[in-house]
Amino acid sequence: MAQLLGPDPIAATDPALTVLRPGARLKATQTGYMLLPPSETLSPDLQRFLDAGPPPVYAGFGSMPVGNREGVSRMLVLGAEPVSLASALTLGVGQRVVRTNCPNCSLDQKVTLSDMIPGAQKGMTTRKGSGCPNCQNSGYSGATGIFEVLPFTDPVRAQISRGASADTLEAAARSAGMRSMIASGLTKVRDGLVSPEELDRVLRFSS
Repeated sequence: MAQLLGPDPIAATDPALTVLRPGARLKATQTGYMLLPPSETLSPDLQRFLDAGPPPVYAGFGSMPVGNREGVSRMLVLGAEPVSLASALTLGVGQRVVRTNCPNCSLDQKVTLSDMIPGAQKGMTTRKGSGCPNCQNSGYSGATGIFEVLPFTDPVRAQISRGASADTLEAAARSAGMRSMIASGLTKVRDGLVSPEELDRVLRFSS
């Protein structure tokens, strides 16, 4: 499902794959997927590679960030050969969509839930929408993304090729500069853009 974020979010999705709840706040336009013919000219080397054999198969792993203690380890459990997997991976990206506070009715608050966010300063002031006519009394207006990005550096690849455990891979990922999704979300909470309650709804850090 593709989402166009803004004051009036729109979801473009295949109705056979995604069924929206009756009365959902999201203004959704259900469509099929549209593919445009490529406008770029392939390089001669790439074209020769494609012409030399059967079409290659692309495998997308979707929302499977390494920082969730499973990620790459799950691929290994599913039967991926460690050395081949290590050489194939270049960049890992995980993302989630969170609702943003309504700017017209968000108020300062101090809640114990914010203290439970990993890395948060104790007793910090956060914001949450209280509900108003501009947001249909929901407290939210629009949405934003939180992200986790991991470059697969040589040390990370070395751990993958050894079939390392999820804990070892996570440690290598953090050493390579991976910023966790919860850290990305915490920044949005500190800025008053997202409430701790909304971040917890998406990432479940309190459970």
